[in-house]
Amino acid sequence: MLDVKMDVWFYESDVDEPSKVIVDVLIARDIATDERPQGGAVIVKIDEKLGLTKEKYRTNVLLRKDGTTLYLTKDLALAKVKFEQHHVDRSIYVVDSRQALHLQQAFAILKLWGFPQSEKCYHLGYGFVSLPEGAMSARRGRVVLFKDVADEAVKRVLLVETEKSADIPIEERGKIAYQIGMGALVYSMLSVDNNKDIVFDINEALSFDGRTGPYIQNAYVRANSILKKSKVEGQKSDLGPSTFDYELTKHEVELIELISRFPQTVEQAANEYRPLVMAAYAYDLANAFHSFYHAVNVLQTEDEKIRNARLQLVMAARQTIENALRLLDIQAPEVM
Repeated sequence: MLDVKMDVWFYESDVDEPSKVIVDVLIARDIATDERPQGGAVIVKIDEKLGLTKEKYRTNVLLRKDGTTLYLTKDLALAKVKFEQHHVDRSIYVVDSRQALHLQQAFAILKLWGFPQSEKCYHLGYGFVSLPEGAMSARRGRVVLFKDVADEAVKRVLLVETEKSADIPIEERGKIAYQIGMGALVYSMLSVDNNKDIVFDINEALSFDGRTGPYIQNAYVRANSILKKSKVEGQKSDLGPSTFDYELTKHEVELIELISRFPQTVEQAANEYRPLVMAAYAYDLANAFHSFYHAVNVLQTEDEKIRNARLQLVMAARQTIENALRLLDIQAPEVM
């Protein structure tokens, strides 16, 4: 539904037996300690093996005394497959933040095992999603499925589109409603720091005002509308000569400054593993464009050079908003 493509699927059952072989290797290398003869399990005294004097990673079990594996065992086997067969250099684990210690232990054992990639293993933890009325609970009948929420979001947007955009063909309205509804859901999740819990309110998520996906999409649509009316259709070559040697308004200066920050924002979001950075930037850029749209004349500007310069700015803003949305896995509708 989100157009996310998976290149390879790894199945837990595929690594169960290989993970037992790994345990034998770790015992042979004196990384793991086999306490099964004494009625115990196979364990790794991680802190001791790393030479740490203070407790950090503790001791973890690799194999139960009955010979069955655990999640940790399979995580080691999966990492081996990724490193050796797929030549993964950096591995990002998107897992519940409550599994932080477990994954740090896995990375530490991979380091003891001799995998240099262990230094580039990163746990991108995420918090819980709850509802305004409280945490989800099967016992209380308060469980919400993603598909149900997505369908409801699209349905609500379609009602608004039908009421306000009757001139748009019905089949086009359905596509737009889907883009807006899904964008609202995605943005509501990514606009909160990933390690914090989220209280999801569908009414807030679908709002066309404030820090929401539809608000950002609307900025793109407005930019698109200006360019269509100008007959430029997105081609800079159609604009003719244009310079920015006139006295810029504060709205133009703010918009130019924000557009110029796009590359470093992408880099920051990637380096910090924080989608929130890109989500916040997309909102700030959309907000700056909305302010520009309301305050600055573009099409009515009599001076052709100023008009062309402002059209170039609109074009740059539209492209940058679209790029920011794409990085958040949100589509930019042409009209709404």
